[in-house]
Amino acid sequence: MPYNLEKLIIGGFLSFYEEEATVSTALILPASGHSDLGCINEVNFAPETETDTDYCPVASGGYEKIEDERIVKDLIQFVTRDHSEPYWRMLLGTSAALVDAAAQKPFEKSRRYIQGWLKVVGTGDDGVNRITLQIWGRLSIDSNPKWSKDASKPALKFQKIDSTLNTVLPAGIN
Repeated sequence: MPYNLEKLIIGGFLSFYEEEATVSTALILPASGHSDLGCINEVNFAPETETDTDYCPVASGGYEKIEDERIVKDLIQFVTRDHSEPYWRMLLGTSAALVDAAAQKPFEKSRRYIQGWLKVVGTGDDGVNRITLQIWGRLSIDSNPKWSKDASKPALKFQKIDSTLNTVLPAGIN
């Protein structure tokens, strides 16, 4: 099978649907009802691995080191230009979505993640959506930017949780 080898600039477009969102068994996420995470500057797939090491004898003498690496957690990390409501909610640990001029108790939640569906669309510089992922998991803050004279860019992460509705749809990659 020949591969479609090409150099691409990939833009990442993300939509987050909190767990209350209605999702069909075909997992067709609606065009509305999601949290806008703003402009996505970077998307990075960062699986966490564990390694088991064994030493097996070699017929010519001695041992050979064999490492069996497996993925134990799938993470998607991303940097945004914008400070979205979900970001502020997780940063401040509030128990409900933040609404302008409505006071809440800060740092009330010790578990600072939001569970739901993440839709990730990787679009090439030719305008073709190469990959569309729709996955269930937890959105949380990866690192907080310092408040300073420079524009701050929040870094968020999404940890995949297994679901039979998780899907990937490739287009134009082979």
